Amino acid sequence: MALTWKLNKTQAVANVGNWEATVTPVKPSQGLRVLVPSSAAWQVLCVAAEPAHSLPPEEIYVRETDLISRFDQSPKDQFAFQLNWRLLKEPAPRGFGVELWVSIQTDLLDSTPVISLTSRSPGELAWKRLTHAELVDGASDGQAPSTGPFGPAAFVANSDEHTGVWMIEPSDQRQVHCPSSPEDAEQQIQLFGQFMEKGVIRRARLRFCLVPGALQHDDLQQLYAAFCNSPLPLTA
Repeated sequence: MALTWKLNKTQAVANVGNWEATVTPVKPSQGLRVLVPSSAAWQVLCVAAEPAHSLPPEEIYVRETDLISRFDQSPKDQFAFQLNWRLLKEPAPRGFGVELWVSIQTDLLDSTPVISLTSRSPGELAWKRLTHAELVDGASDGQAPSTGPFGPAAFVANSDEHTGVWMIEPSDQRQVHCPSSPEDAEQQIQLFGQFMEKGVIRRARLRFCLVPGALQHDDLQQLYAAFCNSPLPLTA
């Protein structure tokens, strides 16, 4: 079966093995819903624009493994933005993975746009926040961390049945702010937020994986390394 999205008038659905993922392109605040076999659904990468955006859809379409939605900058808005949901080959045996590429641009001479993303775990599972150093050097095991990007690198919600891992591209970690507490069942990050002018395009890349069972630290390091070593998108 081809790895792709099936887009209808309101939703895009992808079936990857026993996993079902759903996105409502015109309602980015609903994010990605992943139905886990014989368990609860995850609601992750829910997108909100700040200041509030009127969300006029310029185009929504599927291209191979990508679901692309672009929201125009109306006279009421400070910027335009685009979301690319890319399905991934299984990140681990019987697992599910998707990347979200976010890009923003503005026609204004002076703006400070923010894209907020929220992920919720089922059953009020707590998230553990990890840094780049912990995932590369094993700093959480008592080793000295190396120099690297600041800011969160990953959020992990672990249970005996499934583990959710939400990762941020290392080059984007410096532009991330976290208003949520480290172990909340709902985690939020804020992207961008710096001064932006006409003609500038800013991008960020995130990855979310769901895998069966509880992952050990070595497993998390392998998932993060695979993300860091994967090729950057040609466009966003």
